[in-house]
Amino acid sequence: MCKAKRLIRAIAVLLTVLAALSCSESDVPVITVSVYGLTSDIVSTIVVTTLNGQPSRNQHDPLVQGLDRVELRLQKDTVGVLGIAISAQGMDGCTMLAAETQVEVTGPGDYSTDVNLVAKDGCQLVIRKIGDGSGKVSLSDGTEWTFDPPEPPSVMCPIESLVTSTQQKQFALGTTVEIRALITTESVPGSYISSVKGCEEGTDGCRVTIGANDRVVEISMARNQVCSPQQVCWEHPRPQGASLQRILGKSSNDIWAVGDGAILHWEGTYWAAPRRPQLLNRLSGLVNGPNNSVVAVGDDGLVLRLANNVWDCPETIGSVQLHDAWGLSPSDFWVVGSQGALRHWDGQSWQSVTVPGLGGVDLWRVLGLSTKSIWAVGAMGTVLHFDGTTWSKVSYPNTETLYGLWLSPEGDVWVVGDRGESALIKDGKVTRFSTGTTNRLRDIFARTDLEKWAVGDSGTILRHDGKSWSVVESGTRQDLTSIWGLVSTDLWAVGTGGTFLRYNGVFWNPSTATRSTRTLYGIGGVASAQSGSTLFAVGEQGTVLRYSGADWVSDSTLGGVIARTFRAITAPSTSEVWIVGDSGTILRWDGTQVALMLSGTAADLYAVWAQAGAVLAVGSGGVLSRWNGSSFASAALPAAAGRTLRAVWGSSPTSAWLAGDGGTMLRWNGVAATAASVGSTTDLFGLWGSSAADVWAVGDGGRIFHYNGSSWSLHVQGSSLTTQSLRAITGRNAKDVFCAGDQGALLRYDGTSWTKVDSGSVAGLTSLWATGGGEVVIAGQAATILRYLPQSPQL
Repeated sequence: MCKAKRLIRAIAVLLTVLAALSCSESDVPVITVSVYGLTSDIVSTIVVTTLNGQPSRNQHDPLVQGLDRVELRLQKDTVGVLGIAISAQGMDGCTMLAAETQVEVTGPGDYSTDVNLVAKDGCQLVIRKIGDGSGKVSLSDGTEWTFDPPEPPSVMCPIESLVTSTQQKQFALGTTVEIRALITTESVPGSYISSVKGCEEGTDGCRVTIGANDRVVEISMARNQVCSPQQVCWEHPRPQGASLQRILGKSSNDIWAVGDGAILHWEGTYWAAPRRPQLLNRLSGLVNGPNNSVVAVGDDGLVLRLANNVWDCPETIGSVQLHDAWGLSPSDFWVVGSQGALRHWDGQSWQSVTVPGLGGVDLWRVLGLSTKSIWAVGAMGTVLHFDGTTWSKVSYPNTETLYGLWLSPEGDVWVVGDRGESALIKDGKVTRFSTGTTNRLRDIFARTDLEKWAVGDSGTILRHDGKSWSVVESGTRQDLTSIWGLVSTDLWAVGTGGTFLRYNGVFWNPSTATRSTRTLYGIGGVASAQSGSTLFAVGEQGTVLRYSGADWVSDSTLGGVIARTFRAITAPSTSEVWIVGDSGTILRWDGTQVALMLSGTAADLYAVWAQAGAVLAVGSGGVLSRWNGSSFASAALPAAAGRTLRAVWGSSPTSAWLAGDGGTMLRWNGVAATAASVGSTTDLFGLWGSSAADVWAVGDGGRIFHYNGSSWSLHVQGSSLTTQSLRAITGRNAKDVFCAGDQGALLRYDGTSWTKVDSGSVAGLTSLWATGGGEVVIAGQAATILRYLPQSPQL
């Protein structure tokens, strides 16, 4: 009897455990797939999943038993449409049967579905193209495949970093196939073949011999430009102009750099911007991992992760500014930041650490040799050490802010900081070294203990030879923020203004092409010119850059006339170019000669509009300057009430709109101006129209106004997209309009609604110009010049 009771209790316990296990399993999505159509010669099955059309984080190993039933246990937070592709293989490794299905996953629980395998031809040559470039691939049997550039992403995140497309063809076993990759005249600008993997060198390209398994040849068709995922590309400076805060790499062809809204990757030939979610934050820290995995951290607690070729949606861990990160892998790392922020990611969650006596001082750098030897430095001479269990403060002899940190393999600690501060911490003793500079030093790095490098403000580069520091010419006066290298004869340094420097063992050489660092306020040319030779950008202190068709160069003819700031430019034809600027400056260029015109005003002129033989320029104090074909007449318009006018656009010299501060909107009839109302006191900065009955105005706080031929009104939908001030607007027709503004704001109107466009920059954008082919050229702060490249010709 007792034995029976014990048996019953044991069974009850077992049932309880089984029930608990069942509940535990239901905490995650579990999908059971019944597989039909299997044949006796199938030996293995491979399962690949996608989630909402993107590569899934759920990985599934090949199945070698129980082939007619597949059970997928997904990650707990998996929600959406799960695509399931199943391929069955025979003894020779070639795929013989395949099928696909989809399951709507709404959360944890059990799901089931069926697939019916169908016949699929066996051994394949698969050509896999990755990257944002485009081109052709030809095979020795006459087959040709065209690989187009990827379309802009339909969602902001998650987002593929390197977009992949494939073509494949079946060949008999033992067949040798020659493969040739080509960049053609139809390829997207800047395309090049950066690498070819999976084949052997051939007579004209490479070759493969078809064996028992599918052969995969991976061809990287990259771009030699830094472009946003929506194809807004940097033209000046090159490769890009965003200030950079950190550089870190794993090999000579795998280096990352991050900065103000920027994530860049060096693959051995060019710097490019892999696809990523749109960024407005400054990124300051990097953690490298295996298999193209990266973590970047930055302002407003931003954490951005790349894994399995997919960027997750940005994560925020509070309002602190994260200044740096270090770890052995993206699943185990530390971050430091403002207000004493010190946090650890253990692969599952964040832990915040409080260090006794630290207070709210900013921490600027963290670096380790192992999980049991990590250091951090910051403001007020703060030095911290982690021994694997506890963080503690290390005494430092002064209160200079420390920004840079380097650790030798033996555990020696070097720090640099404000006022040229430099010191060695060894065995608890601090030894300070004179650097001979009072500039702020921001980073220190070494590959050998006998040669250390430090970089800092105003282009400072110092070299330590094991005994003392000496100054090395950098060739730039931009602030340098970070330095890294794989070997002591190949180092990189980055800094503000998109600065890249590279050391070859003898000299530091600039890897950035720039003609100016001054703000550009106007851009314009002749929209019908395909070469772009009449396209100019104008700005501070008389700066004029001209597009040569391949590059932006300083124009000595127009740029050498006067040192006043130029605010706007327009070109009715290649022989009539007008530039206006401060203190009543007006220039005219006829394609051969430039003339400084008598404007009749000392007002700053902010905008200009022209048709052949007619010019209207507006400026401070409500001034309007008019060209009658032989001279200018300038006067303050009474209707402006002394307010600054900042924009002008007309359908003719006798039908134009003038806009400016305080919501000022005036209509000019060729003789006088009358006031109109936009229903707002918002400062207005830009005007453009496709006709007299279709005119747009943009201004402060992201406001967009529209004139329909009878009245002005706020465009509510467009005005809801950004709070950044919009500084300029242009278009080619009523269904292709762009406006731009502060913090890289860029919007596009398609005739129905406005949408955001990722400009790939956080610079203030001040001016726009539309080409005849649907491209838009954009100018702004720090000599920023961007070009929007449409994926297909615009109507």
